[in-house]
Amino acid sequence: MRFLSDDRAQSIQIGAVLLFGVLVILLSVWQATIIPSQNEDIEFNHNQDIQQQMTELRSTVNSMPGALNTRSVTLGLGVRYPSRTIFRNPGPASGTVQTIGTTDQQFNLTISNATAVESNIDAFWNGTGRQYNTGAIQYRPSYNENQNPPQTTFEHSVLFNRFDREDATLPVTGQALIRDTRLTFVALNGSLSESRVESTSVDFDSISTDTRPVEITDDSGPVTLRMLTALDEQRWRSLLEEERVANGGHVQSISTTEIADSERDLLEVTLESGERYRLQMAKVGVGTGTTNTDPAYLTDISGNDTSIQKGNSQKLTVEVRDKFNNPKSDIRINASAEGGEFRDGSNTTSKRSDLDGQAEFKYTGTDVGTNDINFTIEEGYQPQPGDVHDPTNPENITMVVDVV
Repeated sequence: MRFLSDDRAQSIQIGAVLLFGVLVILLSVWQATIIPSQNEDIEFNHNQDIQQQMTELRSTVNSMPGALNTRSVTLGLGVRYPSRTIFRNPGPASGTVQTIGTTDQQFNLTISNATAVESNIDAFWNGTGRQYNTGAIQYRPSYNENQNPPQTTFEHSVLFNRFDREDATLPVTGQALIRDTRLTFVALNGSLSESRVESTSVDFDSISTDTRPVEITDDSGPVTLRMLTALDEQRWRSLLEEERVANGGHVQSISTTEIADSERDLLEVTLESGERYRLQMAKVGVGTGTTNTDPAYLTDISGNDTSIQKGNSQKLTVEVRDKFNNPKSDIRINASAEGGEFRDGSNTTSKRSDLDGQAEFKYTGTDVGTNDINFTIEEGYQPQPGDVHDPTNPENITMVVDVV
């Protein structure tokens, strides 16, 4: 008996193989195109989140003047991709947050031609250029798919993005350095470098934040601010546009100068002459290796230019400040009296400043006339009655009491 041939089973097998091949191709295409695209979207969303967190970091630092406690900001440095049943993901992407220039003395802000309106601090604010080391905080991602993510940097109160491929910068926030006649400057100090996938907490310590705003004006020339910056001149012109003299502000001119072998330029901002400016300064620590401030000058608080009867007493209060105009505690203040004595019966004495940077001396007038009481924080100085202090030395101050 003879059977007819039948090819139907082979057709089914061939169809199954072709269908499987098409499925494999589709999965490969999905893995090669769709999965990277989805991961790039995840990286983009993460970058939006980290920029919001960096904006919070900027607000925290700018609000440190007047703060007495440590403040913290959490940054989600890296990104993890969602688990997939069939498809494969790259490893999690890390991110790095670090300080730049905070230990480099060349990275500073210089205030020139600023003279104190108040006579009790004009020995320090006498027009001499005052330098303040500071720096920047930068976040840099290491994404797998996004090949040109921005580096987000906080510098001189401004948060901005830098795109290396286009060599372009784009401010994310405005500036808080100059607002009308208010000048606010926060110096960053310390060293920080964290690179990880997980979140990290960035702590800001109040090194010198118990602020004493001072009023300054120009003398031999206009008040000038100079600082290193990664933003170009055009960006700073845009940031300070509302503060220009032509727009009702007090910024006279803005210019930048290239610095050899440096990624930053020197920015110079000249303020309008003949104005009084309120200067508020602070020093904030971040990371490790932070340094405290040293006493810079003395100022009289109360008792100067008073009159008492012979044999009566007058309280004289002085204050020690650092170069950020903030009080310094536990600093030895030496005093010597002309034509009188202190509480202990001697005409020389010394005290240490309290938590407010102040020390109070009780002076008793024994000789009729105009008497000088000299105070100094000069290291190793031994006060003697009748010493004449150098009035240009900010570590010295003289009070005057008339005994009648």
